[in-house]
Amino acid sequence: MSGSVYPVIIGLIALALATAAGLWLNKRDGEIRHAAIDESEELLALLTEVGFTGAGPAVVHFSADWCAPCKAVARVVSGVTNDLADSPHPPQDLEVDIDENPILSRYLRVLSLPTTFIIDRDGAQKFRAAGVPGATDLRTVLEPLSH
Repeated sequence: MSGSVYPVIIGLIALALATAAGLWLNKRDGEIRHAAIDESEELLALLTEVGFTGAGPAVVHFSADWCAPCKAVARVVSGVTNDLADSPHPPQDLEVDIDENPILSRYLRVLSLPTTFIIDRDGAQKFRAAGVPGATDLRTVLEPLSH
């Protein structure tokens, strides 16, 4: 093979790897996963500052004015929390601007927008989703926490 073929082969391999990585990342977009941060007084204080009452679970979704997908998250969360409004412990919809609440976003390790958290009535983080969560998935994790 001539010397000019190697850069083309390397470029094709890099393109294939980048495509595979992109497909893997997109597959997880919006997936609701169990969270690793437990209940703490610090988290509870930070959540209280953004309106958490503990009367029911909360859907805390981080957003910013410049984030277009965050608007889709707001619609999904609003729809699900409205559907569960008659539950014994109705969920709260807490949209948090990442620029106005950097301490809470750092505490919860928000690395990208949109990011959504499900917090139980005690202030413990139960689930998190990066991207736009599906309404069905969100309802599935919220219903048991709302009863």
